[in-house]
Amino acid sequence: MAPTSHARLSPSSASRWLRCPGSVNFLADVEDEGGIPAAEGTILHSFCEDCLRDDREAHEFVGEVREHDGYKLELTEELADLIQDGLDEIDTIPGKLYIERRVDLGRWMPGQFGTLDVGIIGRRIIHIWDWKWGYLPVSPVWNEQEMLYGLGFWDKIARHITDATDFRLHIFQPRAPGGGGRGT
Repeated sequence: MAPTSHARLSPSSASRWLRCPGSVNFLADVEDEGGIPAAEGTILHSFCEDCLRDDREAHEFVGEVREHDGYKLELTEELADLIQDGLDEIDTIPGKLYIERRVDLGRWMPGQFGTLDVGIIGRRIIHIWDWKWGYLPVSPVWNEQEMLYGLGFWDKIARHITDATDFRLHIFQPRAPGGGGRGT
């Protein structure tokens, strides 16, 4: 599973701190308690990561129980179906696959970083993929989090492998009607 540490200006909170810079200092000493939705998302991410790393089908994990922050989740057939839909979509994207990569944004914001769920370097396009398990729709179009992940992924990995500079941002959000999709 990805490291749980967060940068002060993490990509995952970019939509907040880009619009309200004062929130960074205001929330600096406030502990993020996460809660059940965050724990559930972390657990589902771990199943996705294991499927990709070990080249396994999501249904192989049905019945397995995982825990995060005191919350336990058993992978059901329904959840495995949702994960498998995402895995199948990733399989259609040609290129070199990178899973759960820490991306460094230090060139632009010293000491700042994030963890990219999936990056795929194709011949002409670099794909940035984010699993979202919440119920509030998230769009990939001009998504600050995804753009920062793309920037860090390009700087530390992709530009050393490819001349591609075009990006496609993917958000896979199967439980939110109207959420997810692809953007450029």
